[in-house]
Amino acid sequence: MGHQNLEVDLLRLLVAEVWLAISMKASHELYGRSYFSLGVGERVALDHMLAAMVGATYSDITPALLRPQPRRIAGFRADPT
Repeated sequence: MGHQNLEVDLLRLLVAEVWLAISMKASHELYGRSYFSLGVGERVALDHMLAAMVGATYSDITPALLRPQPRRIAGFRADPT
């Protein structure tokens, strides 16, 4: 952090806090324990599950952004006349 402007750093901080809150809530729902009391394997499984859920939600919300973009030709085009 610190290499970008203040808005980008603030956004990264907020995303990290939301990710931690989601992880804590999911660990209580799935395992009945705190995220920090889980074993390594349980943490990895929980992190992968959360990443998949966030990725699927992002894909559902923004299909236009994930669509392949048309290629734009830079430079001069040959005149067909």
